[in-house]
Amino acid sequence: MNNLDPGKRRIAIGFFQSLGAQLITQLKLETFFACTRRMPHFAEVQEICESAFVRHMAGQAGKRRHQGFCDRLDETGASDDPLLKELIKRVRSRYRKVDPSLDNWITVCWVHGGLWLFSNEDRRRLLSVWLQPEAECVALSSTEAFRKRCGRLGVIGWNGFPSTYRVAPLHYNPSENISTQVWVEEAWKDIFLPGEEQAP
Repeated sequence: MNNLDPGKRRIAIGFFQSLGAQLITQLKLETFFACTRRMPHFAEVQEICESAFVRHMAGQAGKRRHQGFCDRLDETGASDDPLLKELIKRVRSRYRKVDPSLDNWITVCWVHGGLWLFSNEDRRRLLSVWLQPEAECVALSSTEAFRKRCGRLGVIGWNGFPSTYRVAPLHYNPSENISTQVWVEEAWKDIFLPGEEQAP
């Protein structure tokens, strides 16, 4: 969305950062987020994710314009025309298929929740936990559906940097003990667990 007005882009990125700050506070991720910022390629991931968020917000503005146009056709009675009626039906049906709020949360959690460092399956499961009860949607029903949704958004994770990351640096381990819910790969323990005794 390179043609977006710079002022509007700044507003959208500010909104993105505000949502991220709310997420970090709500889930008490301050220390965790500080660690993810130290991981290689964080700045690239954040920049790409901000652009994805901006594109999504611009797309939502276009959606509102199209829906407003359909509403005006309805109000004037123009939708009585069979061709226009079919056009209105197609436009509204297309936008009804996707929950736009999920795209907001994927992009925000991708950076501020560290999702970019997990596998797709772990990302899906974490979002399902964080977004309850809103998590009941098709995109979170399977790993493949979630992968496609993220691909459509254009976000990039650890596997976009194969020379740096061979496997996902973090793994989600559902557990009653919150301190063991995230496993860290050995190569990155010095960032996430700096005080932990390393095995000889």
